[in-house]
Amino acid sequence: MATQTQKMLEQIKIGSVFLLDPTLRPTKPKPQEEEFTDAKILFFYPHTIDIHEQRKQVGISEGIANFFMPFSEDNKPIEVIATNQFTHVMKQVEPDLWLNIVIQHPDTLYGTSAAAKDEIDEEEGETIASQPLQYSVFREEDSSILLNVLDVFYSFLQLFCGSLRNKIQQHTESGTIHIFREQMNDFTRNFSKYFFSREITQNYFWDLCFPGFYYCPLDKKSFLQAEFVQNGLLMDFEDSIEHCAIFHENYFICSSIPHLNIQTLYTYLIGTSSSPSTVIESNLGLGQTI
Repeated sequence: MATQTQKMLEQIKIGSVFLLDPTLRPTKPKPQEEEFTDAKILFFYPHTIDIHEQRKQVGISEGIANFFMPFSEDNKPIEVIATNQFTHVMKQVEPDLWLNIVIQHPDTLYGTSAAAKDEIDEEEGETIASQPLQYSVFREEDSSILLNVLDVFYSFLQLFCGSLRNKIQQHTESGTIHIFREQMNDFTRNFSKYFFSREITQNYFWDLCFPGFYYCPLDKKSFLQAEFVQNGLLMDFEDSIEHCAIFHENYFICSSIPHLNIQTLYTYLIGTSSSPSTVIESNLGLGQTI
């Protein structure tokens, strides 16, 4: 599983990213049909994509999700749409906020089932939205990997930006929504540039396969000493230090930060460090992940 995930990450890249609020409506009187779609788009990357292509991608995402909603359990819509060269991954990350990532990959990533080969049109689509839906050897673990990419994207975005809904509300009220889009564009550009690079991929695939911590194999005395140092810092500098976390050679020791937040921070630090995979791979028998 780990090797498969790493191999997949090395072959894919981001085609587009967009954020939707399906409850938004045009503010102008008598809006045209396409303006209803435009009003829902809070952010689209890359912004250089033609507006008609943007509308098509949004329509695919929203239309298929709404179509499958009655057939889904517990109101959970479809989350992954696989085509020949693109895979749409979508998730409601906050109330009425849908994050969509369109991942571009070689057409051999999944392969095509033998029964469907005769049905494939030889002419390939020129854009993401015009790619034909096809039968493919798309497995459940492929879906999980790509959904985890979306989850990592959103968790890192929260780490640096906080709640998306709060930021959207603040910028909307101040009339600076363009600043929000610039920040999202900058974050997405850097995520796309570095996350799928070979050096970073070999680090991040650990978290995609085995989310959790690699605990440092300390004896009781050393662990209590680390806790003592942490508590001492928080007490002596309570006016200037709110939280403290201690790591050693990419291993987690202790932290005062809530579990979910330190998990995101740990994933980011491990993923962007120089060679964590070498350390972890050579000590798999020592660390413990939960």
